[in-house]
Amino acid sequence: MILVSLVICTRNRAHQLAACLDAVARIRTKIRWELVIVDNGSTDGTSRVVAEFAAAAPFLVTAVDEPAPGHGSAANAGWRAARGELISFTDDDCYVSPGHIDRVVGLFSAPEIGYGGGRITLFDPSDYPLTIQLQDTPQRIPPRSYVRAGFLQGANMSFRRAALEQIGGFDPAFGAGAKFSGIDIDAQCRTSFAGWTGAYDPALTVAHHHRRKAAAAKRLLQRYMVGRGAYWAKFLLRSDSRAAFMRNIYWEVRRAPVVETAWSLEGAIRYLAGRVLTGQGSHRAETRPELQDAPR
Repeated sequence: MILVSLVICTRNRAHQLAACLDAVARIRTKIRWELVIVDNGSTDGTSRVVAEFAAAAPFLVTAVDEPAPGHGSAANAGWRAARGELISFTDDDCYVSPGHIDRVVGLFSAPEIGYGGGRITLFDPSDYPLTIQLQDTPQRIPPRSYVRAGFLQGANMSFRRAALEQIGGFDPAFGAGAKFSGIDIDAQCRTSFAGWTGAYDPALTVAHHHRRKAAAAKRLLQRYMVGRGAYWAKFLLRSDSRAAFMRNIYWEVRRAPVVETAWSLEGAIRYLAGRVLTGQGSHRAETRPELQDAPR
């Protein structure tokens, strides 16, 4: 039986994916695991990189083609094709450690833990210090709790399969290639309000090689803040999470720079407007090709 599935979603990043897979090849464990690579409509040499790696790998590699654009669609295709009880995700511009699989198993040391993540370090010190997580103390997140955006990031997150099945997987309205960023935090918070405990373990570490400098990082931060606002709006509409979100949003807004609050307000308005237009409880995915290669 396969215990852990490591899922990597990719689009048009053949060179970065090759470096990512070099790190995956150095994983050492006695646990039975598999690698699932989802090609989300690449037009470069991604398929060749995946085929060559799969042919040489000493562990099971499953290649999945998911032409529907957007990271949410790709992530759903990945975990549904996976066979593990634990589903771990990293990005195609990240490098896992040799002990990654063992540490994913350690993250789920208690049966009530349904989701979690770990440290994300900056691989290249000259890259802008964004999309990293350096907290060095473990933490548990009680069930039905607000989960702060950016605390558990998609570059290093894991779920129990049972938890993903319970929440119906990822919302394709969020993530690269969709209208809003935040595929990670949306799924984590839905898991939390489904009754699962979350966990952060700094021993579970990946290195992020995003290659962005200050100017590009500012644009990315704006996108993340817009996504945060959409995330807030989605859960403020839910009766079970509204009170927790109102309390925590208040304190986050008080501490945040004005411009970040403005971006989040923009995201909330756009989310609510889209919900009104579609007449649905969940925002319809809106794919945007220029965002499909962006970090999640």
